[in-house]
Amino acid sequence: MLMAGPSGHVPPTPVLSGRPGVARRPWYVWVAAVLAGLLAVTGGGVGAGLLLTRTAGLSAARDTRTMPAAFVGTWTGMSGGDITGVVMTVRITDGRVGDVVGSTTYEGYCTQRLTLSAVGPQVVVHEEEPADGSDCYASDIRMSFDHSDKLTLEYSVREAAPVTLVRQD
Repeated sequence: MLMAGPSGHVPPTPVLSGRPGVARRPWYVWVAAVLAGLLAVTGGGVGAGLLLTRTAGLSAARDTRTMPAAFVGTWTGMSGGDITGVVMTVRITDGRVGDVVGSTTYEGYCTQRLTLSAVGPQVVVHEEEPADGSDCYASDIRMSFDHSDKLTLEYSVREAAPVTLVRQD
């Protein structure tokens, strides 16, 4: 109920929403509501641009578009899939999504370039098909690092158990 002012005049109810008696909310209330909804739906990931990761036992923020430092180095082990039991070497360098960040060598078969595709809980690289016509073919590889100097590779096109490699440098 509106009270009369000192002059005895009752001010009119503001009409800001097109309906008498209902005041329109400021624009920032709507923006805050939309942002809150997006954060709720995506688990807080919208616009963050950073991924919290554990590095040497400490939490740190890092750019989600670059190769994590823990993955950089030379890794060796035995291959699986179509080329089972062959010594393989993976060399990984620093780079951003879209950059060539290393190579895989299957001893006696081929060497393939690795292009960084995605960085998140797992790193994804694309292993390019060699141009020399060798028996190796393109594949996406999900890589994970367990902070014990072991790198696990999971191939997208090969029906094989994950391959575990050991750091050489």
